[in-house]
Amino acid sequence: MPRAHLQRTLTSAKLDCVFCGKRVGVDFNSLAYHVRHVCPRAPSGIIEQRDQETRPMAKKRTTPEPDEPRTGWASPTDVDDTGSWSGERVQFLKASDIGKAGARATLTILAKPEARIVASKFGEQIILPVKLGPKRYDWGFGMNSGNHKRLHARFKGKAPAGKVRVEVMAGASGNLFVAVSD
Repeated sequence: MPRAHLQRTLTSAKLDCVFCGKRVGVDFNSLAYHVRHVCPRAPSGIIEQRDQETRPMAKKRTTPEPDEPRTGWASPTDVDDTGSWSGERVQFLKASDIGKAGARATLTILAKPEARIVASKFGEQIILPVKLGPKRYDWGFGMNSGNHKRLHARFKGKAPAGKVRVEVMAGASGNLFVAVSD
């Protein structure tokens, strides 16, 4: 068989979709595109992924510039006690900043900037500005976590401010986290 005839035969062949039976293009890329974006009988996992990709994206929050007035939520920028901007980034408090499992420390919860609620991949979280020694941090914890319940009970529903004793604990998976001590 001549090589040119074989080449023409291979390029003119169409591929069939296994799910709906439709004849699609001559290469696997067009078949993959059909299954991923067009095929009405594609497996449910592919259809769910397709639906997620076509949903409108959530509007991203932008960090206000230092000379702009602050809005209702605090940015992760360092703010001094008077509420003025210094332009430095604040790190999140990690268990390793305090020490190993069992280590205890006293955090000072700052009144300014105010606590904020953030939606993350771990669910809704509360971010509190805290001070550990001379250094400032943002301390994040889950909305319905033990830390949230203990702080809510301690401050009786008011905005938390002041000193709090914390302890580094190991979770069920062995990961260290910062917990409010009783």
